[in-house]
Amino acid sequence: MGGRGSGGSRGGGGASKSIDAKTENKLNSLLNKSYKYDDEAYEFSRRAATERAMAKRYKQLGKKQLAKDYTQYAKEAQARADKAKVRAKQYLDEASKLTSKKIRDIPRTYQYKGEKGVRTVYKSPQNARKAYEQSRQNLVSTAYRDHPTIVESPKGGYSVMPHGIAKLNKLKEISPYSIDMGNS
Repeated sequence: MGGRGSGGSRGGGGASKSIDAKTENKLNSLLNKSYKYDDEAYEFSRRAATERAMAKRYKQLGKKQLAKDYTQYAKEAQARADKAKVRAKQYLDEASKLTSKKIRDIPRTYQYKGEKGVRTVYKSPQNARKAYEQSRQNLVSTAYRDHPTIVESPKGGYSVMPHGIAKLNKLKEISPYSIDMGNS
């Protein structure tokens, strides 16, 4: 019957579903490593695509040596991307063995309100911090609303965007200095 505050029987069975703290820490560690390598693979594959485009352009202009060089750069970047993908998958597989629940997939891009394009979503906070530092170096405007900030993406992960867009979307901003860079 119970009135307010009763209903203690509803929350039972938690022990069978939950995992101990040690396993939880190991799981988080494996997921963070997986996300780090996944972000790395994404960056290298983007770089490889850029290098291939440059090679194609130089080939059209008749600059064979430059085209050959950029083709080689593209191959190297793609090889590094493939290697990082393999490492990410290894850590993700190891993590999924530790838990019975499905590990959430984080989308690579997200379109925020007030923007025409999409923003990259970094799966690891360390990579978001690196992107934040790069964004600060490239900043030209002095307006506070244009300064970069790191936010938690609604579907998981982290994005780097101007304060103005973060406020418009009512997103939680994360201090870049609270992110432990560790050994990255």
